[in-house]
Amino acid sequence: MVRVANGGISAIIDAHGRVRAALPLGARTFLDGVLPKPLPPTLYARLGDIVLLPLTALLLALGFLLGRGPSQTT
Repeated sequence: MVRVANGGISAIIDAHGRVRAALPLGARTFLDGVLPKPLPPTLYARLGDIVLLPLTALLLALGFLLGRGPSQTT
């Protein structure tokens, strides 16, 4: 992440949240640094919403099967 602010704190922050380079508040200069490498994509980033369909079907089936138990009327 690169944060740039006019008159504020500018910084380069890596994917783990570590500040790699920064300028203090009110500094009138420039920041030159190497952009950090990104983390590998997560499972959700690779598969997307396709995982939600089978999971939703499974939960609906379980809810239907568990809801059909013997009824207790008093």
